[in-house]
Order: sequence, then C-alpha cells, then structure tokens
Amino acid sequence: MDVLLNPTFWLLATACIIAMRAPMPWPQTTRFGVLSLVVIGVAFDWRASLLMLAIGLAVWLGLHRIGETGAASSGGTSLCLLAVLFAPSGVFVLYKLVQTNGDASGLPYMLLATLSFSYVFLRIIEVIRVVSASRVRLLRPLALVGYLFPFHMLISGPLNVYAHHLKMDDEEWKPLTLVEAAKGVWLVVTGLFLKVVLAEGGRTFIWGTEAIAVESWTDAAMVHAYVLFDFGGYSVMAFGLGRLLGVPTPLNFRRPFLAGSVSEYWRRWHISLGDWVRRNLFTPLQVRLVRRLGSQHAVTVGVLSLVVCFAGVGVWHRFNSRYLVWGIGIGALMALEKMAASVWMRQSWSRQKSLQWAVRVVGVAYTFFVMTAGWMYVWEESTQ
Repeated sequence: MDVLLNPTFWLLATACIIAMRAPMPWPQTTRFGVLSLVVIGVAFDWRASLLMLAIGLAVWLGLHRIGETGAASSGGTSLCLLAVLFAPSGVFVLYKLVQTNGDASGLPYMLLATLSFSYVFLRIIEVIRVVSASRVRLLRPLALVGYLFPFHMLISGPLNVYAHHLKMDDEEWKPLTLVEAAKGVWLVVTGLFLKVVLAEGGRTFIWGTEAIAVESWTDAAMVHAYVLFDFGGYSVMAFGLGRLLGVPTPLNFRRPFLAGSVSEYWRRWHISLGDWVRRNLFTPLQVRLVRRLGSQHAVTVGVLSLVVCFAGVGVWHRFNSRYLVWGIGIGALMALEKMAASVWMRQSWSRQKSLQWAVRVVGVAYTFFVMTAGWMYVWEESTQ
C-alpha cells in the first residue's frame, strides 16, 4: 500500500516510460534492467538493488558455465544448477546474518522458507530450463536482472515469460502513441481503484484496523473477494505499466468468480502462475513419465502430474504442511474434474442447452465454495 502512495515511485515509473520509449542505442532488455535497479534503489533501498545485481550475476555465471561445458548431466553442471537455484536464498541469508549480527539460529528453515512466495525463484527456474536446453540465448547480466526483477512486477507478480522478454530486443523501436498511453493509464487507474478503494476500503469498512480473522464461511467469502481485488489490483496496474513501458507483462486475472470448475478457476486466477506451472512442471513431468511408463498409463500419469504440480504450488506459497495439503487437494480435485468431464462428454444427453446452463450455474457455485473453503483452511498460515 505504501508503494502505491509513494510519489517517488510514480515519478520514477514515468521517467522509465520516457526512457524506454525514447530512441537509444542500448538494447531494450539492458535498458530495462538498469532502470529496474535504479527504481528499486531510489524508491526503496540501494542494498536491495545490490542484492538484485548479485543474484543476477550468480544466475548468469551459472548458466554461462553450463553453456560453456555443454554437459547437462555432468556433476559440475549439476552443482552449478544447485548454486543458481539457491542463489536468492543464499544472498538473503547472508543479508539476514548481517542484520542479526551473525545470529545463525533457524538458518536451515530460513534457507527453505525464502524460496516460498518468491517470483524470482520461479523466474530463475524458467531461465535454467530454457537456456540449459539451448532453446534460447542467455541475456547479458544487466538485461537478465531486468527479467528477474522487473520493478513493476516485483510486489505481487505476474510472472513474465522469458522467451517473450527476449523479443523486446528483436522488435523495431516504436514511439508511445496517444491511444496506447490512454489504455495504459486507464489500466493503472483501474488497478489503483481495485486495490485502494475496493480492497483496502472494503477491508477497513468490514474489519476496521483489526487483523482479518476468518472464523466463518462469511468471513472466508469476504476474504476471497478481498484477495481478488487486492491481488488483481496490483496485477492490473502491472499490466498497464507494462503496456506503457513496452515490456511484455501477462494478464493475470480474467473474471475468476465466473469459473465453472476448479480447473477453469486456475485458468482465470493467477493466470501467469498457471501458465508457468504448465510450461515448467506439468508438461515436462508428463512427457517424462509417459516415456518411462508408456502411453497406456496416460490417465495415471495425468493425475499424478496434476497432484505433484499443485503440491509444488502449495509449498511455493508457504513452506508448511497445511499449504502442502491444500495443493494436493486442489490437484486431486482437478484430476477428478477432468475424468468426470471425459465421461460427461460421451453422453448424448449432455448436449442439451438447458442442462448445460444448469450445470454451469451449479459449477460456478461449487467452484466458489471449494476455493473459499481453501482460503478458510490456509488463511491463518497466510497471515504469518
């Protein structure tokens, strides 16, 4: 909330839009990386910018080493991958040690916990996957910092796609038109309205200055709506700033409360996370398991892949058993829905319009109930 009310941030964002849209010899990715470091350093803390640069260099050095060896299965490359994966946590732990004058208590848990709720960690995994497979080129260090730490997506996502970020350098320079500027500003204003008025204003009206407590289904439903306006507001602002900057920024929400199933809900809620899971976890895991077990076990592989992937999503949100159970439950529900949909589509009477509408209405109510129950189950952990 403080960031949104910080005039310095918005002045810097405006300066970045001008700099990104101006004709300059620097590649767009490098320019954006430098600007992200400046914005974080000025608006927040220069130590944060130094940490960002250190993490970006660690990732770049690791992937550069992998590119030089070209031996993805070698022990040295595997160690390099581990070093790259744990770079954010390692730097964060060192920073905490400095803050606490060397107190090392709780470091093992801290090392794992700092991986949770980290969009940077997920971006690092994507870079490792696509670059180590020699599918795309590795950005230079400053440009890589711009992908890993995009200043307009740091607060609450969304998750940008590495391949899309690369294309910034391949596109011809285009000035910001009046129509594009109007659309971008409208999106930013809309996001501010969702976040400041609906989310924060609604929170104050319902709970006042007290901490949000979820003690009933009504509380859980209101929290569900609050998170949508809060998270969705940030995402819409990021989407609008991305359009103004000319930086690929994915749409993150698309009317999730109209979803008729849990599977559809996750295609509408935090869309960029669902796409990341599909690209980096679900598809590679499914392909590998089918090759190992055979196509005759495709259904089993699909169910197992969904459960494993959403267990990972749960642990990513918070590194604890409650979120693990939540993730496994979501994955299992999605698998059951896919099997039920397969049976449903084979029935001739399922094509009746009136029946389809009835199922749709029931599906929307069922989905909202299930996801609200999920918020009720994990809310206490979410606030810690």
